[in-house]
Amino acid sequence: MNFLNQGPFKGFVLDVDGTLYPDAPRLGLHALAAALAPEAPPLSFLRDYFALATTFDLGQALKLLLSSLGREDSAQDILAAFTSLGAPTLDPGFPAFHAACSRLGLSLAIFSQAGKDAQRFSAFKGFEPSPEIHSPGSGSKANPRSWRDLARALGGSPSDWVCVDDSPLALRAAALAGFRTVLYMNSFFNAADYTGFDNWIGDRISGLAELIKFLPQEPGL
Repeated sequence: MNFLNQGPFKGFVLDVDGTLYPDAPRLGLHALAAALAPEAPPLSFLRDYFALATTFDLGQALKLLLSSLGREDSAQDILAAFTSLGAPTLDPGFPAFHAACSRLGLSLAIFSQAGKDAQRFSAFKGFEPSPEIHSPGSGSKANPRSWRDLARALGGSPSDWVCVDDSPLALRAAALAGFRTVLYMNSFFNAADYTGFDNWIGDRISGLAELIKFLPQEPGL
């Protein structure tokens, strides 16, 4: 793993929708399409838009989409559709990954556009220590400034932290800010979405369990 070649690090910064919950973007996309039916644009169009929107403030991004489609009246329907989403599935490797990080003294943090009160954060209450939850607020995960602000909140320099995310724009911004980066590949993004982003992607995984075998064997190493 390339992130290990840069020496010791403090911990990992994990995305929520698309990483901790790999199927969440797909569920969100279909909820959006259902709320816009029967006049919804092609799913391929919505997927491309949704892939960008999840990196920014989702509420503002959806308002822009609805305005461009002349569907401002659908805002409440879409909100209800997202609220009634089927529960996304937590990455099955997270418990073992969390245990390994705890044993090694590595910190886990969450950096997400979702608010701290989002229902899916409740799944982490059973893990001790539970990951710190951070948000870019009115900013964007596509902006390196948001990641520099996060590094100050976490402590240490950006290079002390490993960003694990599925969004190419988020990974680019994190790398520009100085974070080490790992791409989490899920069923929502495809290979073409990452074309041109290789310079900002340090490693690639398809599940958190893959990281465990690359972690140090002893604390502080």
